[in-house]
Amino acid sequence: MWGDLVLRRLRSIRRPLLLLAPPLLALPLPIIVPGLEARCAYTVIVMAVFWTCETLPLSVTALLPALMFPLLGVMKSSDVCMQYLRDTVMLFVGGLMVAVAVQDCGLHRRLALRVLLAVGVKPARLMMGFMLATAFLSMWINNTATTAMMMPISEAVLQQLHQHQPSVLILSNSRLPPLPPRAASCASGEEEVEEVMVEVVEVVEVVEVEEEASRIRKAMSLCVCYAASIGGTATLTGTGPNLVLSGQMEELFPGNGGVVSFAAWMAFSLPVTVIMLSAAWMWLHSLFLGTDFCSSLGCRKRKKRGRKKYQQHQQQQQEEMEGGGREKNHHHGHEVDVEGENRSHVEDEEEVEDCRDNHHHGHEVDVEGENRSHVEEDEEEQVEEEDRAEQGERAATSVLRQEYSRLGAVSWAEACVAAHFALLAALWLTREPGFITGWAQALMQAKSSFVSDATAAILVSLSLFVVPARPPHFLHNLWSGQSTPRGDAPSTCLLEWGSVQRSMPWNIVLLLGGGFALAKGCEVSGLSLWLSEQLHPLRSIPPWAMVVIICLLIATLTECMSNTTTATLFLPILASMAKAMGIHPLYLMAPCTLCTSFAFMLPVATPPNAIVFSYGHLQVVDMIKSGLGVNLIGVATVTLAINTWGRAMFSLDTFPSWANHTA
Repeated sequence: MWGDLVLRRLRSIRRPLLLLAPPLLALPLPIIVPGLEARCAYTVIVMAVFWTCETLPLSVTALLPALMFPLLGVMKSSDVCMQYLRDTVMLFVGGLMVAVAVQDCGLHRRLALRVLLAVGVKPARLMMGFMLATAFLSMWINNTATTAMMMPISEAVLQQLHQHQPSVLILSNSRLPPLPPRAASCASGEEEVEEVMVEVVEVVEVVEVEEEASRIRKAMSLCVCYAASIGGTATLTGTGPNLVLSGQMEELFPGNGGVVSFAAWMAFSLPVTVIMLSAAWMWLHSLFLGTDFCSSLGCRKRKKRGRKKYQQHQQQQQEEMEGGGREKNHHHGHEVDVEGENRSHVEDEEEVEDCRDNHHHGHEVDVEGENRSHVEEDEEEQVEEEDRAEQGERAATSVLRQEYSRLGAVSWAEACVAAHFALLAALWLTREPGFITGWAQALMQAKSSFVSDATAAILVSLSLFVVPARPPHFLHNLWSGQSTPRGDAPSTCLLEWGSVQRSMPWNIVLLLGGGFALAKGCEVSGLSLWLSEQLHPLRSIPPWAMVVIICLLIATLTECMSNTTTATLFLPILASMAKAMGIHPLYLMAPCTLCTSFAFMLPVATPPNAIVFSYGHLQVVDMIKSGLGVNLIGVATVTLAINTWGRAMFSLDTFPSWANHTA
């Protein structure tokens, strides 16, 4: 009783306690230890506790540097506030404006449905299609919005598959137990035995169908949320930690020459995304659908013999229904010759007579012919199941086609937004491609450093506010019925500020700015230099082992913390660690950035996980079991990437000169 009372009292004062305890407990640090390093460390400790415990909203905690750094004498208020709208933040804002335009015109839904129609509706193909569509959209659009769009489509398709016959769900060649041989019918009570066996088989079939339906729903749900998290790592604007890395590199190492550009990051992380998607698909397929990939993908051709037998059986049943049956003759020792009796019936009568003779004389029953007949029946059942499966697949395809037909023809807005989207991707990829002269150097010559990826993002996003959402009059033949009649009010533009205001995640903008302000304070105060000196003994640890430890640590912590806050807290520490070990900073910072997005084990780890879990198909143990495997796949893939093509792309074997000092 007293224990419950104490717990209730602690819960009631939890928030005030977490608000007051960290600042008060850490207060002796700046009082006892002189210097700016201790004052900056005090701010870092308070923010880390608030972010970890979520005492305040994450974006509100990100505003603390604007308050504490000026009061503690670490930085001027004007210098701190400038960090909240850095170049990287503008890149994030410009990219999201284009993503909002894509969502408003429905282009993302058209792309997703086209991918699903192209891949097919067999269960394994559906998983592959949903993962490809979700990952591609998550590269450019917020992963939460992508998951929220894809899950209703997945539910509609699965509902059509499951509404039809149970056999649609035979996904891993799981077969029901075979019935006993027909020789058992020679014993007395054969009709009662057969009736009982049929009832038992029907019950077993229903149970297995429900289990298969549950497994396919779990697999489909998990593939959507996992692909949303994995796809975001492929581009610099796909997820917050990637932008944190870009901003921290510019803040901590200003002379790095733009090593983390959009093109460079995509060239490094896109293979990681492809490998992880493939491995995650195989893992989920093995876990929920079995290991028979050829059967699930529909690569295995049907047996012609089984198809022929099934057709003959269907024709024979139809003739018996029309003719009303055949006359039977049971004279012992003589051959039955009835006009119109088919050859298979004669063979069955001979087998039954042999069975009775053997049973009468005490000899063993010869069931070779019965086993052959049983095998043929199994083949017929399999063919019949495949036919019913095809019916369900056609129904699911019909659902996708109906959803796509509702979108109608490609509208003027969709075409214009697609053109803007392609232009932005081209500008990002060709600004400084590395192997040829980019457009920035060709236009700006010596001042090419004045232009960044944010410049292209703002250019394209501003154009969206100018181009009208309806075609001009001289193009009405191409987009009939979509142009604005003469004399009417002007149409809206491709992007309206109201849509941006509703869809823009301003909390992420503040979170990014707070991280950059924190990193700047650590640099100005000398805390980063002090930390790198304390980490000097780490030189004895092999770099590859350090990468594995970092990946495992970050992949574990990000299950309980926001991925952006995890990157914000750890990237400055890893930068100092890299300097202490004398290795390239990206060798430790890039794996950390990727692993912050590997939150696959808990429903509360990321918004996509929470959205999928809310549909009720999954239990926590399902996410833990499958997420652990995907986490290990991610850690192995990142370790492979940073030690192979990442080492060659970023020259990770050398310690760069720009990492020797900070400005």
